[in-house]
Amino acid sequence: MIPLSFRAGIVFLILWVIVLGCASQKAEQIPPDVQEKCEAPKWNIGDTWVYEGTQMERTQETVLKVEDESYMVRLSDRMGTVEVRYKSDNLEAKWYKTDGGAAGYISHKYPYKFPLYVGKQWHYWFGDALHLVKVLSVGSVSTPAGIFKAFKIESKWVGSGFHDIYHHWYSPEVKNLVAIHRRYHLRIGPQVETLMELVSYKPADK
Repeated sequence: MIPLSFRAGIVFLILWVIVLGCASQKAEQIPPDVQEKCEAPKWNIGDTWVYEGTQMERTQETVLKVEDESYMVRLSDRMGTVEVRYKSDNLEAKWYKTDGGAAGYISHKYPYKFPLYVGKQWHYWFGDALHLVKVLSVGSVSTPAGIFKAFKIESKWVGSGFHDIYHHWYSPEVKNLVAIHRRYHLRIGPQVETLMELVSYKPADK
């Protein structure tokens, strides 16, 4: 028999999703006390970001093409190179093509709900896992590429058998993330933490 506390938690989660879903169908009303907000970025051909992680993995993103509703970006890391199509209104990765020409579909990979401001919340599904997202704060963040003003965003994965929390720092100054901290563990096993930081940013006009 399912424990009462577990059933109550599921009911609360469903109601929470319904409330957010209904709210998202209406025009967004930004609270009057919002001090700072951030609109979706405008990327340009040639914009380049380089990231390094805790295990010295290196990732580079370069904008190849700007379209009406999306950007084509070359993403290179130790696994090789792919071309990724990002939606321009929320930076969701929707499609990719490998060096060999194989194509695939990437569904709901870290979409952001612009404009960003402290206190904003949204959600999306990734497979059978619910992703709950909230903007926690805005402030200065130090990275190997420099110090930037950034919005701290918390993302929690809700799924069976794992617990996953991301903290993203999105900076309008570089039009992208400047850091990603991930903490997760499976039902069996130790907690794992990873960190990816911006090490260089080169806008197209420099």
